Amino acid sequence: MFQSVLAARPLLRTISRANSALATSDVRNLRISTRLLEIRGAGWHSGEAASEDDVEAKTNVLVVDDNQDLAENIAEILMLHGFAATIAGSAEEALPKALPDGPNLLVTDYRLPGMTGAELVRRIRAKRASVRAVVISAYTDDGTVKAAREAGAEFLSKPVDLGALSNLLTAT
Repeated sequence: MFQSVLAARPLLRTISRANSALATSDVRNLRISTRLLEIRGAGWHSGEAASEDDVEAKTNVLVVDDNQDLAENIAEILMLHGFAATIAGSAEEALPKALPDGPNLLVTDYRLPGMTGAELVRRIRAKRASVRAVVISAYTDDGTVKAAREAGAEFLSKPVDLGALSNLLTAT
C-alpha cells in the first residue's frame, strides 16, 4: 500500500500543476503526458472505451471546443477524474459523435464556428433529452448564460473550475 501511495505522488503533483495552470488560463503550460492517461486505461484520441481490465465503468463525456489544446486538456483532466472523454473541434464534428447514440454528458464551449454551444446542446437534446450538458465560456454576459440555460445546459465561466465541472458531471 505504501508503495502505491509513493507511486501516485508524481501523478498527484501533475494533477495539481494542471489545475493551477488551468485556473490561471495558462494553457500552454498545461500539457499532461498521454502516458499518464494510458495508465488510467482509456484513450481520448480514438474515443475508445475503457478496457475490460478497468475495475469501474467510466462515464463517457464529449468535449467540444475549437481550441484544440484546451479541449485536450479538459479531456485529459476529466479522464484523471475517472471519465472517458472524446473530443470534437466544432459543433458539426460533435453532432455525429453525439447522435443517434453517444456520450450522455457534453461539455462545450459557447463560441464555436458554425453554431453556438447552446445551439449544439439544443440539437442534441431534441433527439436525446437525457443528455446532460455544461456550456463553458469566457463570455459571461447575461445573453450567453441565458442561451445556455434555455438550451438545457449548466453554465461555467472560463477559466473552468475543474472541481465545479466534475461536480456538475457527477450530479444525479
